[in-house]
This record gives sequence, structure tokens and C-alpha cells, in this order.
Amino acid sequence: MKKTLRRFMSVLLTALLVCACLAPCASAADLAGTTPLQFNADGKFKICMFNDLQDKANPDKRTLELVGAVLDQEQPDLVVIAGDTINDAYAGATAEDIANTYKNLFAPIVERDIPFLMTFGNHDHDKIGTLSLEGQMDVCKSMSSCIVPDDGCDPGTYNVPVLNSAGTAYALNVYMMDTGNKNEEVGGYRGVLPEQVEWYKAKSDELKAINGGEVVPSFVFQHIPVKEIYQFLERTEDYDNAFINLDEFRWYKFKEDMTLLPGDNFCLEAPCSEKQTVTTGQYEAWLEKGDIIGAYFGHDHINNFVGITNEGIQMGYNAGGGFATYGNGGKRSARIFVIDENAPADYETYNVNYDQVTGSETAFVFMDLVSLNTVNVVLRMIYKVFGPLFEVLMDAVETIAAA
Repeated sequence: MKKTLRRFMSVLLTALLVCACLAPCASAADLAGTTPLQFNADGKFKICMFNDLQDKANPDKRTLELVGAVLDQEQPDLVVIAGDTINDAYAGATAEDIANTYKNLFAPIVERDIPFLMTFGNHDHDKIGTLSLEGQMDVCKSMSSCIVPDDGCDPGTYNVPVLNSAGTAYALNVYMMDTGNKNEEVGGYRGVLPEQVEWYKAKSDELKAINGGEVVPSFVFQHIPVKEIYQFLERTEDYDNAFINLDEFRWYKFKEDMTLLPGDNFCLEAPCSEKQTVTTGQYEAWLEKGDIIGAYFGHDHINNFVGITNEGIQMGYNAGGGFATYGNGGKRSARIFVIDENAPADYETYNVNYDQVTGSETAFVFMDLVSLNTVNVVLRMIYKVFGPLFEVLMDAVETIAAA
């Protein structure tokens, strides 16, 4: 009886071990139809990122010209739109107006039959009293080349994997994250919610299991930057080469020893990230899961740089693309990513701006007069005279707050 029991347990344990080894591995047949995206026969995949198109139902022709010209030049496999499609000053807009804004701004993508994904920015959230996020997303899903899935965490938070060229495994994954609006309790911007972080962790584990225990290299695209973007900056009193954080009334500049990737890197406004005194746990979750090869943001229209954090995560900006809101003249842009399925973490990224793709030399854009760069210029002049007094006052405020 004991021998029979031992044999039975031995067979059972062996069967369980075999099942455990086989379970994580998905066949090509299992993966077929799970995603509309796949690397090309040459093992390459190209993503084009736009953000802050920020317009109305009759968009500025230059914005549409930028989108169309970039798509024609770059021929991407996927377009991602990282929020703020709707103009912040769209007073009196109806639900139909908002729907038409999405349709008209995304028309160059749909006309070229390029798959696209989108998420929301704070100004899209501003309009939920007129058209809910679900309603806004339904408008986008009605467009023929939109591939936003129905099974995400919320309307603007989801993922879409990309198959390798052979169709046998996931070689890449794209997370779109909705970073919400203002933080009503403590001011500043909210960033992601705890349930979104938990959803990300579970999805990362799920993809890892499907991938035989190896993480699936992933991009994150979202509107509001994580507060760790400030790793690339340092406080300064050299006002001539700095930008002011209006929440703190402190001046910042690039760290001299920071690692910037080659390209047209510029930072003309202090990052308006998630509230620095609030921990969302998003960045920590990226470190825990180890799958994020790039995190890219919009929101700050006149910032455009990519760096590597102290923990080795590559992240940065694409400058705004809309001419109906403030920007950096003819440097309104798209960010391009070229990924090789054999070395996804070594992807190439670069910007293509309006002047480059249209052959223009944009000398002046009226909306740029209301940019934070203009604020910087004015405040620099004031600080040159009264700066020492401001510094004393801010030091006193920080001392009192810390007491």
C-alpha cells in the first residue's frame, strides 16, 4: 500500500511539474488573433507619438499639416496620442463639438489607415461634464484604424502587445496610461491611481507568464510625467539659464552630469509632473517589474528631451504638436521610435518637427506669447532685481513648513 501511494504521489508530482513548465509557454496558435500588431518581416517596428494637439472642431491647418507630413515621411506601424486632444479654452463646446475635434484631428491617421492608440490628458478630463471619458473613447473607437481594446483598467488605461515577425511570441508591449487631472486635495496634478498601478503589475505578470517567464519589453505613454523626471534637473540661482517651477517659485536647470540621449534636447519650462509630495507608486512599480524600456510624456509643450534615470529607466518628452495652444514655434513635433525585435531595449528615438517636414522656417506663432517660456523671460528680469529677497522668503516658508 505504501509503495502504491509513493508511486501515485511520484506520478502526480511529475505531472504537476510538467504542467508548471508548459503552462507559461504560449504557441503561435494561442497568440493568433490576440493583438493586431506585429513586427515587420525585417524585424523592425516603428511608433510615432503625438501629444497636446489641443484644438477645436475646426483645427488649425498647421497642426493637421504636421500630422500628415510626419506620417507620410516616417510611415509608422503605430501612432500613439498621449493626451490633451481637446483645447483647454473650448468654452461652450457641445458633445458633438468634442466628437468632431477627435474625428478631425485624427483624420490624417485614419485616412492613411495607420493603427492608433490614444489616452487622455487633463484638458480632455476638463470636458467630461459635456462628454464623458467613455463617450470620448467611443468616438475614437468608431474610427476605422483605432485599435484601443475593450478590456483595459479604465477607458484610457490599457495595453496592446506586439507579436514578433514570426508570430510566435510577444516581442514588445505598449501601455497607455490615463494620468487624470488636478489633485484636488493637495494641488498640482494627480498622476495615476493605486488601482492603475495594481492593474499594471498584474498585466506585467500576465505577459511574463505568457512569455515563458521572461518580461515583455514595454513602453509607457502617458500625459503627466512622473515626478522622477526631476532627476534630470537641479536647483539653480543662475536665472539666465533656468526655468521656474511656479508651485515652488524655485529655479531649475539641467544637471550638468545627466545622461541625455543624442538629439534636439531642450527644456524651456519646469516639468509639471505629478505632485512631488505624493507617492503614486508608479515609478517604483516599473522598477519592481523590470519591463519598462521607455516612458514618454506630453503635457509640458516646450520640453523635448530624453534621459536615463539613476535606476536605468529611459524616459522623456515629446514637445506639443498643436498650433492652437502654446508651443516652441516650428519645433512642434512628433517623437519617433524604431524598435528591433532582437534588441528592443536598444531602440532608436528621435524627433521630427514642423519646420523639418514642411520645409518651413516658422518665425512667429501668436499662441507662443502665452507660453511658460514667456513667463520665464519676465520673471528672470524681476529676479535679477528682487531674486535674493525671493530666495530668503522661500527659505523661510520651507523652514516653517518643515517645523
